[in-house]
Amino acid sequence: MVFKGVCKTIQSEILDCLLQIYHEEVRTEIREASFVAVMADDTTDVSEHAQMVIVVRYVLNGEIIEHFFGFFTPENQTADGISKHILEQLNTILQGNGQKLIAQTFGGVSLMKGKKADVQAKIKSVYSNAHFIHCYTHQPNLIIRNSAIVSQNVRIFFSNILAIPTFFSRSPQCVSILMKHMDVSIPHSSSTSWNLNIWTVNRIHENLQLLKSCFTEIQSTSNVDQTIAEATGILRCLNDDNFLFWLELFHQIMLHVEVIYNQMQSQEISVFKVSEYIKKFKTAILEIKNSKYCENPSKTLMEEAKEVCDCMCFDITDRYSFTKHLVAAKLFNKKSFPSFKKELPTKEIILTTEAYPMIDKEKLETELKVFYCRSDMHEYCKLIELLKFILENELDEVLSEITKLIKILLTIPMTTLEPERCFSTLKRIKSFLRSTMNPEKLNAHAVLSVEKKFLNSHLEIKEKIINLFAQSETRKMDFIFK
Repeated sequence: MVFKGVCKTIQSEILDCLLQIYHEEVRTEIREASFVAVMADDTTDVSEHAQMVIVVRYVLNGEIIEHFFGFFTPENQTADGISKHILEQLNTILQGNGQKLIAQTFGGVSLMKGKKADVQAKIKSVYSNAHFIHCYTHQPNLIIRNSAIVSQNVRIFFSNILAIPTFFSRSPQCVSILMKHMDVSIPHSSSTSWNLNIWTVNRIHENLQLLKSCFTEIQSTSNVDQTIAEATGILRCLNDDNFLFWLELFHQIMLHVEVIYNQMQSQEISVFKVSEYIKKFKTAILEIKNSKYCENPSKTLMEEAKEVCDCMCFDITDRYSFTKHLVAAKLFNKKSFPSFKKELPTKEIILTTEAYPMIDKEKLETELKVFYCRSDMHEYCKLIELLKFILENELDEVLSEITKLIKILLTIPMTTLEPERCFSTLKRIKSFLRSTMNPEKLNAHAVLSVEKKFLNSHLEIKEKIINLFAQSETRKMDFIFK
């Protein structure tokens, strides 16, 4: 019999089977992998519901693998609610192999403040090896984000900043007037990409008088009541003393944030450079705190400005508190091999084995002595290439601790780009017309989109899905033939 169409019930059952088999395949790979890291981030879908995505990362057969595991909705957006949900999923993913979890990385949107109350601390209390490695791309952005919510006045300021590019994005006529007064546009701010807020604040500060002239012309020439009202409101902000106070302060701060933002993206970054960058950043922010930029006739505004500076200094120290993975990476810095050959980097080895107790210190020292003397191994600039060389030549038992350490370093994610790509898929799948889609169906559709390459490369998965579908319920037709 030929199927001319498939009803919604059958479609849902097939999707359920797909999701079940996919999760089993991922868990099987994780059991074979030496280490695993978890990445999580959250967003709001089209139906205004919070959606948290979980992605797992591990090294298998000399390849770095990142797999989407699912979208989930925590009970609430508190540290307890988020950590509880992540721990439930980790229990399902790891299935008793909790010692393999060596890193947890978040986009940072819903992480709670506080040493004992935040999400990462609650997860680390259960999985002791799961060091918190914050996304290096988001860290400088989130330092600004956290400082922007310390008071109502700061939140109002950034809301008014956002209103300016939003105003021009809705009206080509207003943009043409803007171009008459300015040679550059106002970049649109983003709640996640705070580097864009850096550019927005700086652009408005540098072109303040030109913007005032622009909005004055729009106010006097427009025939649209809403446009006149919005232009009048923005013009009032641009002339407001409080707005100008915060604009000047954040313009000074943003310059230093942009510097450290670019420094942290360097491929040559090391733990020593991180410490140096943080120290210089804190020094610069404290100078601003004690300068005229924080002085204001209003005692409340002055105290809030100083609080913003203190918040930044505390936050950057807290976010970069764990850098031992960078110390471990230094052991494979090709430029240091000649000096390491003469004298082993004992301090770095001690810090590495303290962070990752599954590595035997004495054996690692012995293996590194051999490694630093073998010039044929020094040809490989990237860790993944070195790992493949070790595996292809069956040296993983001889260099067992070096192999472990390389796998750990490759497992640790530096960014949360994969979760962000999953959010792009979420927007395509869960549209206004499909806003009531249940979580299982959403995750199955996401697997079909995000993991298309994985499904196509594992043809046996399709057969497993068919067999599970055929056996899952009593069918009117026989799908299994002997």
